[in-house]
Amino acid sequence: MRWIAIALAFVAIAAAALFGAGYFLLPAKLVVTEEIEIARPRAAVFALVDNLKTFNEWSPWFAADPQAEYRFEGESSAGQKATWVSKAGRIGSGSQRITRSVINERVETLLDFGVRGSAKTVYELERAPIGAKVAWSFVSDCTANPMYVGCRYLNLFTQGAIQQDLTAGLQRLKNLAEQLPATDFERLAPEYVQPAAMIYAFVENDVTRDEPSVDAIPVSAGGPDLQAAYAQRVQAATAESFAVVEAKLAEAGASIAGPRIMVTVLADEARIVFRAGYPFTGPAPANDPRVASAQTPSGRALKFVHAGSSSAMGATYQMIGAWLEAHRMKAAGQPWEVYVQPSGDLAQRRTEIFIPIH
Repeated sequence: MRWIAIALAFVAIAAAALFGAGYFLLPAKLVVTEEIEIARPRAAVFALVDNLKTFNEWSPWFAADPQAEYRFEGESSAGQKATWVSKAGRIGSGSQRITRSVINERVETLLDFGVRGSAKTVYELERAPIGAKVAWSFVSDCTANPMYVGCRYLNLFTQGAIQQDLTAGLQRLKNLAEQLPATDFERLAPEYVQPAAMIYAFVENDVTRDEPSVDAIPVSAGGPDLQAAYAQRVQAATAESFAVVEAKLAEAGASIAGPRIMVTVLADEARIVFRAGYPFTGPAPANDPRVASAQTPSGRALKFVHAGSSSAMGATYQMIGAWLEAHRMKAAGQPWEVYVQPSGDLAQRRTEIFIPIH
């Protein structure tokens, strides 16, 4: 039986050697970082990485096992969690949770692989000449259990595969992000709100967009700016509506109960139909077919703030559209506007824009 003792001794020596080599020579912490530049604004890219529901649209691990089952908790940003179970066994099971989010700059997540351990991922976003630069880091730290040398060997053997995954994932992220509008909406700071309905009196308007005729003079040659002319007609109709409603409320003995409101009924490439008026208390205006009353929209909505002249509102709506697309959200109806500071110094003017959502 002496050979058994010799074999056991060799095994013990080999195990000790592997333990010593792993413990003293291999680092306890593995950090793999890959970078890419994306030809889209930083805010658009951030919207994709700050939401685990969109993570699967570009994740290299989802691509490896698209039949895996996923469950999500939360909408986006810090606190959101995704749990997955692989049917084919290719990616196992586990969870990912966003632990920290700094808007448009940084996202940190914790990956929990159960008995296989855990890891941390970090996304850092910067402005770049072509749009945004994204650095994706994968961090596996074995210091929590320094005697578990297997963790260090696992880091050593998987480092190359992780690097390939990060490279592939960032390329997929680039391809996805560059399908989004190039509009930079970083200055937007929407809030989720749930405004209550109010009774308001209004005048309904129908303003069409004039199509240029065949012999129209180009703007560059001194011809009319059709978009500006359209905006001016909307502003004129809105101002007239407010004046009519204000006069009729006073005539009826009612009191104005809030800022001016404009509610869009219909909007397309040909025309806009909208209602402009005031919330009020007291008797409703009568004896004028132009003035009617109804409830303002209510329910869950996103509130955006437009600063400056109403003539520049189109640019804000363009940013809102890009924001919704990047965040994979759709409006549940037409918007409405509240003119909380409609006049005075241009820089101080404020319009709240509400987009209904589910």
